[in-house]
Amino acid sequence: MKPLISIIIPSYNNKIHLTRLLRSIQQNINKYQVLKNLYEVIVVDDGSKENIYNLKKKFKFKYFKKRNGGAASARNYGTKFAKGDFLFFLDSDLEITPKFLIQVLNIIKSKRINVLSFYYNIKSHEKNSSYAAKLKAILDIYLNHKNKTFFQDQLIHGQCVIIDRDIFNKTKGWDERIKKASCEHEEYSKRILKKTKIFTNFKIGPYHYYKDFISTIREVFERSKTWSQLFYENKVVRDERFKLTNILFKFFPLVGVFAIVIDFKIFLLFLLLFYFSHLRLYTMLIKINNINLLLIGLFYYPLIFSTALIGSAYGTFLIIYKKIFY
Repeated sequence: MKPLISIIIPSYNNKIHLTRLLRSIQQNINKYQVLKNLYEVIVVDDGSKENIYNLKKKFKFKYFKKRNGGAASARNYGTKFAKGDFLFFLDSDLEITPKFLIQVLNIIKSKRINVLSFYYNIKSHEKNSSYAAKLKAILDIYLNHKNKTFFQDQLIHGQCVIIDRDIFNKTKGWDERIKKASCEHEEYSKRILKKTKIFTNFKIGPYHYYKDFISTIREVFERSKTWSQLFYENKVVRDERFKLTNILFKFFPLVGVFAIVIDFKIFLLFLLLFYFSHLRLYTMLIKINNINLLLIGLFYYPLIFSTALIGSAYGTFLIIYKKIFY
């Protein structure tokens, strides 16, 4: 029997997370026998040094290995072997909830939707152990979560998105020139919107396991740099970071950092403005009732936003430099 939905999971040196995801998928399918012939699972090993193939001893999935080319390349590669009418892209650092696949199936059968993302579960911070990972999980919910079941969006969330195969073919898939898993979903969103609408479900999404502090800083910088370059190439949609109020306050600009050299009081003023503009974020931390998390968050979030701004500025500089000298 031909599967209706092909789950495609790119993986690169992420065996621990992949094991968790595959276990949660298998538990879903074992719980609801109707899913057995309607889903297939494809794992694309994007040149990992780890032995991912031996996971087939524990879980049922189709395994394909390729030379390392990035998440976009791995997703596209997986579609070559997929048989389903819908292509369901899941990142390996996720864990789906117990009823997730049956809920997705019911949505696909009852709604005429070509592209549907599922945003991270609002309880993801509880699944993460380190303070940095918990804080990043809370930040993502603060910045992106909406209390909507079907929200008409401008952006696909590439870590968990189901796309009708015909739409995928018409849009020619993920842009493999974007090597790192950073802004490939934002670039793809703009092309998808020319063909169909994008919807996001914020109610039933998977749990996300975040990286450590240093890796997160690097990722935020790289993502902001890449996004700025794509923006000036007109490949992504203008977003919140270009609003004047966000530049002045929410992103805690470099002038706030440099102000400490001039006058510490000015620096504190910028810091207070940052806290005030993100009052809801810190209220979320207070509700969690973890004093250590709150105290670390007082320093963590200004650093994250500053890193994003520096990355965007650097990406803009590279574009200007390229136009002048090349």
